[in-house]
Amino acid sequence: MEYDKVWLITGIGGQDGSTFADLLLEKGYRNVHGIIRRSAVFNTQNIDHIFDKLTLHHGDLTDQMCIHNIIQKVKPDYICNFAAMSHVAVSDELQRYTIEVNTLGLLSILQSVKSLGLVKTKVYHASTSEEFGNETSGDTLLNEESKRSPVSIYGISKLAAEGICNMYKNGFGMFVVTSTLFNHEGPRRGRTFVTQKICDYVKRYKRNI
Repeated sequence: MEYDKVWLITGIGGQDGSTFADLLLEKGYRNVHGIIRRSAVFNTQNIDHIFDKLTLHHGDLTDQMCIHNIIQKVKPDYICNFAAMSHVAVSDELQRYTIEVNTLGLLSILQSVKSLGLVKTKVYHASTSEEFGNETSGDTLLNEESKRSPVSIYGISKLAAEGICNMYKNGFGMFVVTSTLFNHEGPRRGRTFVTQKICDYVKRYKRNI
């Protein structure tokens, strides 16, 4: 049965991962797994409303064996990789960590799927418009054929990850797809991003009037 298919979402606690988990549950899928990082304080506010409908695993994309063990245990039909060090400004301060999460983390997923022989597993990887860098100031439209010239370590890490996806797709015949996500906002956006800071400021200003 289609709705018995097993989904594994990395970054399920973030804006995109949690929204996608909502969508799967609304469509009737029953086996939705997610990977969350272990911390002293739970950061699960985006999935608290569906917490009892998910199967969660503690893990980190920087830990290759951990990711391998989770994939081996879950044996997902679909893997959706939304996990990332996605704050552009912070990524320039944490350059090595950004590469470890965004590039090597994706590599760990694909290596595990391949080595475990999960030939039916389909992998989706979320990429970013940061790959284009400063190719346009807004006067021309970007598309899949536009030149990639990232100017941030975040964009570089994602471009490298997309290249790895293409290698595993074309070299090993795996089902791997990527999509290029442009800026998108919502109420689940992290509080450290500028749009949320502006919204929070406006909200506090209005309440003080």
